[in-house]
Amino acid sequence: MALFLLIMLIILLVVGFPMFMVMLLPTVSAMPIYLSNAPLFVLVQRTIAGISPFPLVAVPLFIFAADIMVKGEMAKRLTDLAEALVGHLPGGLAHTTTLSCMIFGAVSGSTQAAVAAIGTTMHPWLIKHGYHQSFATALIINASDVAQLIPPSIFMIVFGVISGASVAALFMAGLVPGILLGLSFMAYSWFYARKYKIPRMKRASRGEIWKAIKRASGPLGFVVIIIGGIYSGFFSPTEASGVAVAYALVLEVCFYRSIKVGEIPRVALTSGITHGMIFILIGGATAFIWLLTIARIPYMAAQFIASVNPSPLGLLFIINGIFFIALM
Repeated sequence: MALFLLIMLIILLVVGFPMFMVMLLPTVSAMPIYLSNAPLFVLVQRTIAGISPFPLVAVPLFIFAADIMVKGEMAKRLTDLAEALVGHLPGGLAHTTTLSCMIFGAVSGSTQAAVAAIGTTMHPWLIKHGYHQSFATALIINASDVAQLIPPSIFMIVFGVISGASVAALFMAGLVPGILLGLSFMAYSWFYARKYKIPRMKRASRGEIWKAIKRASGPLGFVVIIIGGIYSGFFSPTEASGVAVAYALVLEVCFYRSIKVGEIPRVALTSGITHGMIFILIGGATAFIWLLTIARIPYMAAQFIASVNPSPLGLLFIINGIFFIALM
């Protein structure tokens, strides 16, 4: 039966079914075998239970805060600061893109928001200044993924809820790898710019750097308040998401005046569509995991690994191999 579930999962993925259906259809198909007397509404209960934990409240709120920033001026101010700091280096525009995505990830925690906010501005600039279109696209997409590591990360909130791990501990664990990953992108961009002789940008003066810092003080204060508040224990990641929304609204509506009050419901609707897609995936994954547990598949996998008796490093390779195949 485990083989049947795996084959069905692969077929649905190859055919191109939506991801939540890829997880729910095998679950529905296997229920009569493992739970012949259970009514179908048990599956509905399990799906809803997956999106019920209180910490998941942080997901729609962080997405809402990120969409407010995309609609307003905060993303532009962060990009201007990154350009003033690293724009003069070889590959400066690529460095600006990477650093902007890293800072925006630390502000919003959303990969999609980073792509929308930074990508729409930087992609045409990268191409205009001599970068190949494929490089520009790949850089923006991959640099935006750094937001999954740098706190507050929506991905880590979801993982923490599903796995039972501490969200604050996950945030601390992701900070250094996120910074190192961003620096690796910048190192590659430096070699790329040297190889293809990309023209360097003008070095910003001290006055221009100071002006960019002052203009970005609001978004940078966001990082200090949210991350500092979580790490100091002043508020939880869930409470931090509410603070993020309030802070973003105050900045964009009251100080920058880049968003009108009448535009807020439209931004909220966009956020609702995004987090609705995330929640249906979480619900489907929860139901699928529940069925795998009943089918004793995790137990059988653990027995197989124990019989192989790999070294700690070998076990790490096996786990990463499973993740690599599952996420292809």
